[in-house]
Parts: sequence; structure tokens; C-alpha cells
Amino acid sequence: MNSKLLRLRPVIACLLLVATVLLPSVSASQNSLAPATYSTSDWLNWASKAWQYYQPGIGVNSASGLHRATLGWNCFTDWDLGTYIFSIIFARRLNLISDGSASGDWQFTDRINRLLTFLQNRPLSGPTPYWAYDWGTGTRCSDTNLVLSDSADQGRLLGALYALTTFRPSYSSQVASIFARSHSVYDTLSTQLGTNYYDYFMAEGYAAFGYDESSVFNAVDDYVGSFLNIYGQSLPLMKTSSEPFDLEILESAYAIHPPSSSFLDFANKVSLAQAGRFASTNLLTAWSEGAYRKPDYIYEWIIVDTGSWLTWTLTNSTQSIVNVPPLCFTNSRMRARPIPVPF
Repeated sequence: MNSKLLRLRPVIACLLLVATVLLPSVSASQNSLAPATYSTSDWLNWASKAWQYYQPGIGVNSASGLHRATLGWNCFTDWDLGTYIFSIIFARRLNLISDGSASGDWQFTDRINRLLTFLQNRPLSGPTPYWAYDWGTGTRCSDTNLVLSDSADQGRLLGALYALTTFRPSYSSQVASIFARSHSVYDTLSTQLGTNYYDYFMAEGYAAFGYDESSVFNAVDDYVGSFLNIYGQSLPLMKTSSEPFDLEILESAYAIHPPSSSFLDFANKVSLAQAGRFASTNLLTAWSEGAYRKPDYIYEWIIVDTGSWLTWTLTNSTQSIVNVPPLCFTNSRMRARPIPVPF
């Protein structure tokens, strides 16, 4: 995946699922820092607060209806756009917004219509989307030059558009026209995925639009290869972080290829390995990825290959090792605020 330019992807409704899906059970003897469970009202309260980012004039442009990836960057990628679409869907499911009936009421229909209109008319380089767009004008982002989008960001957007048509089939014709604009590009990008957890997640979008991604899914579902023992958990020897597990599982209601038993087993073991590290070392570990000061973005790898296989390693967006303190992000999915903690 390419550089994300401080892409923070603000948190929304998937917070409701994190506790029951991914957080390991840690006994009192393992120095648990939080209650075993939180109430539904707790999660709804946090989701409601998180949704405030997407208010007009804050994270969403009051004129265009487009959002920005961060408060410090008035642009967004198609990965960010996919996340915003998912956020609107979950906000509606939680009744944080209503369907709405009028243009400009900032409810579900108004927000989605603005995004689909943008996607149906945005400037492209031939059939290829640019890497980032300006939240005010909808034109190519001025500080990313002529960089074009990639297989990761398009897979994310396609997955979100498929989720939208699943949630509201009435949008199917509009989504089909958006897909048709870049159909030839998707024909190429759909063949560029690798065989790891990230690609497994990104393959969802392409598979939803009819591309054969069985080799990507099978690489994890029917994993054949070496394993590495980390704090008592046998994990496949492939680059491993929490992010793709979080996204795949939390959005699985809209997955064309629901996470397999193998994928879920690996996700559980990744979670337990991090709990085991905490129990053994008293070092907090819930490693994923997110914004940083220098470098702009970091990946926190449980396992990564940087020429040789390493564990508990941080890299930048080009997968070069960086020697900076890890961050504990306020959530495991779309970090709105990084918080330094001792590791």
C-alpha cells in the first residue's frame, strides 16, 4: 500500500463490534487495563462522538459534501472515500442519522447522493482515478501532482460501493455507472493483488464486482507455508498487523467472501499473541497502523519481511524500518488521535 499522507480515517460505528470480535479476554492476573465488557450505551456514546468528525464544516465540506482525510489535509483518497461511505451506512444503522428527505439536510440520502454525483462526474486520467481529490472542488488534489490511484484504494472503494448496494439496492444503477467509468482500469488492478491479509481484505471489492480473486483468498484460507511461534501462538509467516483483520471482520456483513474459519483463527491468534506479549512483558500491544509525526505514517508489524523476517517492528510507508516509539491509537481502525505511551 502506498503512502497515506496522514490519512486518519476517523472512527465510526465499527467501534460497536471491536470489543466482542477482537479484544482478547485478559484475566486480572494479566494486568487487564479495562473492564471485560462495555455496555451498548458506551459504544453508542463513543460512536456518536466519533460521528461528529463528519459534520459539515469539520470533516465534511459544507458546500460540496465531500470529506477530508484529516483536519490538516483538505484532500481524500478513494480509500478514505470508501471509509466515509461505510461510516454513513453504519451511522444510519445506528440511527445517528435518518434517511432524510431534502437536499442539504445532511442525512443518509443527501450525503450518499453527493458522493455518488461526485463519483459519476469526477475528473479522471483517461479511465483512471487520481490518487487524491480536493474536498472543496472535487478536482485532483494539488499537492499529489499527477499520481494515480492503485489497487489497494480502488479495492477499498469497490468494497464500499458493494456494501452500499447491499444496504440500499436502489443505488445499484448509479454504482454500475461509476464502475463502468473505470472498468478497464479495474480489469488490470484486480490482477495486481498479492497473497497476504491486506490483499485478502482488498480482494473483497474486486470479487464483489465479478473478478476472480480465489487465489488471493485461498492463500490465507488454505495457507501452506512456514509458521512462527509468537508468545505461544503459531502464526503464518506473512506480514501481519491488526488492521486487515479489523477491517475484514468488522465489515464482514457486507463481504462477498466472508472471512473463513482459517482467517478468523489467524485473527484470534494475532490478538492472543499481543495479549501474550503484554502478559509477559507488561508492554501494551495492539499494533496496527496510523498517523505519526515523523515519519508521517507508520505500520506496526507483528511480523514483517524487510529483507529478513522480523517481529515487533515499525516501518514507514515504503517498508523501511523506523526507530520511533510505537503509539497507542484511540481505536484499532481509523485513528483519530495518536497517543504516545511507554513501550
